[in-house]
Amino acid sequence: MTEIEQFLYWQTISIAFLIPVYLALTVTLRDVLGLPFKFFGFKFNVFNYHFFISILVFSAILATAIIEEPYLLLVFWLFGFAGMIGETLFSLVWDSLFPKPFWYYTECTLFGKYTSTLNFFIWATGGMVVLFIKDFFELKYNNPLVNLNIENSLIFFWIIFCALFAFLFAFRFFYTSRVLKQKTLEFSALTYKTYFIFCIPFLIALAFGAICFVLEYVIGKILEIFLGEKFWVYNYNTFDKHHSTALNIIPFALGGFYFWSVYELINNFILV
Repeated sequence: MTEIEQFLYWQTISIAFLIPVYLALTVTLRDVLGLPFKFFGFKFNVFNYHFFISILVFSAILATAIIEEPYLLLVFWLFGFAGMIGETLFSLVWDSLFPKPFWYYTECTLFGKYTSTLNFFIWATGGMVVLFIKDFFELKYNNPLVNLNIENSLIFFWIIFCALFAFLFAFRFFYTSRVLKQKTLEFSALTYKTYFIFCIPFLIALAFGAICFVLEYVIGKILEIFLGEKFWVYNYNTFDKHHSTALNIIPFALGGFYFWSVYELINNFILV
């Protein structure tokens, strides 16, 4: 197994070990100390959330200690920041083209509800899962047109992606100003046509989309069960009471390459 596969394996084992410990702690907090604390559907507050989500942190620490690769803990933490930055940038681009946000957060929000400080460790774990997917399926991104020092020539992917988005905005600006005689880049509504136009740059990154879509749905449902309310809400073509949307698949595909690129940057420029 690769180091990432070992990390996810031992983090999963650690979570299974910690769950009964957490159950015992909830009983202690509720019955012995007399605190208004319960394990399922408790009223949301920051302490309850951090108590619940800390299992991801302690399991990550245990996993890095077992495999003796402490640098993965640094990767884990940097993924948390990268995830919050990435979803904020995506929301800014979406908001520049559509009338409503793609999603919004409900607790401890930042930047107009684009992200939340409480999402840090969820993104950190999600980034490690993306690397696991890459290693498990032995995904490669080798491009014969370039020969850069960063593994798998991921820079070429981002050059193409940014170029496609620049073309998208240039085309949209020309169309709205010259044809529609408008001074806004926004589409009037979300339709299959406008969503496809928005997603053209993402279509080169579909390898991770379906798996991450399922993972995000499951994590969100677990949070809703234990925290008693939705942590995030989607606005377009939603199902399960605005809990998720199939439109997520293509953005999550980009997210796979995003975390993969962050990992390669860490390896090449930080861990040298």
